[in-house]
Amino acid sequence: MSGKAIAGRNANDEPICGECKNVVNANSTICTSCGADLYTRLGMGVRRVIFGLGVVAAFLGLVFALDGGASLILGAVFFVVGGVLLYAWRDMVRTAPNRDIRLRERFPI
Repeated sequence: MSGKAIAGRNANDEPICGECKNVVNANSTICTSCGADLYTRLGMGVRRVIFGLGVVAAFLGLVFALDGGASLILGAVFFVVGGVLLYAWRDMVRTAPNRDIRLRERFPI
């Protein structure tokens, strides 16, 4: 059993394991042949960017909301945007392999 293996595609455009090069299920998170975790750099990068933007937006929303006054509305907007991004990130982490992005299916709206 190995660590993480970058998933790729063969000449027939089928998903393959980056470690043993066997064809894997499109929704699998682990290769059934060698046991490697499957991911792509794009999937990991998108997931990290969504988490970072969500945390920053939620933090700015909280700061603006605590400031009060006219910035309360801006704070609420930032907080909602951050919450939606963090919800999408949590859903990506819990339900799909790192290489399967499908962002349109992840957002609750």
